[in-house]
Amino acid sequence: MRTMNTETDYWNVCDKGVGKNRNLWRNGGAWWISITLVNELGNRSIRRRFSLKTRDIEVARVRRDKIIAAINDHKGEIAI
Repeated sequence: MRTMNTETDYWNVCDKGVGKNRNLWRNGGAWWISITLVNELGNRSIRRRFSLKTRDIEVARVRRDKIIAAINDHKGEIAI
């Protein structure tokens, strides 16, 4: 795992989805998030998927929103 902290490696979540369930899907009963991180120059992207460890869609939406906000608040400190 390396931390992205160079001048050109500041990452944001690429959020092109619409609707209240964007970035979410259900797999085996649990809700998962799929996000694409894009660097500020737009020339590199990284996809990450992981379980939100809940079967409740409302809880999944709250967790998704917190994850996206945390990533966008800590652009240069994301370990990938």
